[in-house]
Amino acid sequence: MASKDEENFLKLVLLLLKYGGRVLQDRIECELERQKQQTVSDFLEEYKHKILHLTLRYKKECCQKDCRSKNRAALNEQYLKCMFHIMEKKCCSSYMQECFCNLEPRADLDISFWDITLTSCLLLECDILTDQSQKQVIKNLRNHRNSRALLHRGTPSMGEEEFVKTWKEVSNAIKEVAEVFEPWYFKHYCDKIDKLKDGTLSTSDIEGCWKKIKDADFDKELYGNLPAHKDFTTSTEMENLAYYHSLRSTSLNRQIMMHGKGGTNVNSALEIDR
Repeated sequence: MASKDEENFLKLVLLLLKYGGRVLQDRIECELERQKQQTVSDFLEEYKHKILHLTLRYKKECCQKDCRSKNRAALNEQYLKCMFHIMEKKCCSSYMQECFCNLEPRADLDISFWDITLTSCLLLECDILTDQSQKQVIKNLRNHRNSRALLHRGTPSMGEEEFVKTWKEVSNAIKEVAEVFEPWYFKHYCDKIDKLKDGTLSTSDIEGCWKKIKDADFDKELYGNLPAHKDFTTSTEMENLAYYHSLRSTSLNRQIMMHGKGGTNVNSALEIDR
């Protein structure tokens, strides 16, 4: 069993990576439908050149002649596999060049496996959001993901006073992202977050959280302070989002309703309680 301080920390892991990750996934789908009338696959096809440059580092180039796009090195190149089929056939042979013209959106695309790093980057860098205040809302949530006070802290535990303060900050950041959704959907989000805070984690939740922490690319100092009986293999955060996907309930299937300029429109069909 986890101690109270350990459970506080694990609840924040679930809050940030489950609900924080989910709200950004929902936000991408809704914004694409509302602003561009696009599916995620359509978006990936249109922006694959720009997305490739988000993964390129140093002096690497794409295959487009006289390309003026700048490399951002904002994403690890492994993220491309979450979005595209990586075709072996390439139009360029130089090891300093990367081909984007043969990238194809995955036929089995499932953004419920996308993590905060990927979703926030696409929202901020690929013209999905243009309003600077809304961009800042996304950055605020991403900053919590990268904060050394949370997933990169030295010990996997948190006292009650710090927990109350941090929970308020992180939950408010998530709710800010969700405020664009219809009121009934926003309320459902808030209710789920409150239930997690006030409830008790089950044994499966606790073990799953320890595995998630061990699997994720978190601070090595944190690894060293994990309880000795937590023996799990390591991997990357991106590759192990399946755990959070498995926590999603499939009991409710509803549509997110968002207000358009001319009134209320259905802009995205999503599972409300994933």
